[in-house]
Amino acid sequence: MKPGEVIIHVIRPADLSAQEAGALLTAEERERAARFRFEKDATHWMACRAAMRQILGDTMGLPPLEIPLITTAYGKPMLPAPHDTLHFNLSHCADLALLTLTEVGPVGIDLEQKARAPELLECETSFCHPMEIAALPKDSAARATALLDIWTAKEAALKALGTGLSHPPESVRIMNDAAVSDVSLEGIDHLTIHRLEGRDISPRGPVGVGDEVGEKAECVNYDLFPESASHTGEAFSSDSGLAPTGPLGERALPLRDYCAALATMGAVERIRFMAFVPPRPRGTAD
Repeated sequence: MKPGEVIIHVIRPADLSAQEAGALLTAEERERAARFRFEKDATHWMACRAAMRQILGDTMGLPPLEIPLITTAYGKPMLPAPHDTLHFNLSHCADLALLTLTEVGPVGIDLEQKARAPELLECETSFCHPMEIAALPKDSAARATALLDIWTAKEAALKALGTGLSHPPESVRIMNDAAVSDVSLEGIDHLTIHRLEGRDISPRGPVGVGDEVGEKAECVNYDLFPESASHTGEAFSSDSGLAPTGPLGERALPLRDYCAALATMGAVERIRFMAFVPPRPRGTAD
């Protein structure tokens, strides 16, 4: 990982079976999954957690089961010393998950389906600052879109700050790429928010997020599913001379259907996207 770099790993939980995921989890994590009320929720959580362990293991040079995860008082997973210079955060919904890794400082990410935006109408006072409510558009569709943007940016920010929603979200105000709080919140002055909405992520095309990340960080387009990938995909930059070829394939990930935000604390120079490709036993056919 280069200085000033943030890597966002794109995960498809359905690519990991319950058996494959279980082999990457501790006994305590498997017990936690068994307490889920619905099997599909347990399978989804196991896949996301297993992918997180595998990616952290690849990054740190450790087997997935040896990643020393700890949990803060607010429930945020993190790494203890001497590994605590590597910061990470995971968000998942529906058929997609994003795991972000960086050494620039604490980080948070949130991913939401755009289809849930209308559900936030009439819920403004539960998570919006009064000044945010006053600035919302009157049109219901535009209002729902604005609410989802506020929710996503705010959750990413509070995850980066380590409190999550235990800090009253209605006391926080999102101001473009920054946030302020009416209630004391350590670190909020050093926070930067990056919107990650984009077009389709294609196996043979660019991520397409491009300059939507903003001027504070370069966002590089990547081929997310190279044929030679093993665990975490080897990606190529759009300026490397390897031009995208072909239309969107069946493995395309519709990022345009999602609203995503990244919150960082530190000087970010570059945001990279990579694909998580599940490990397969030798000799296993695709």
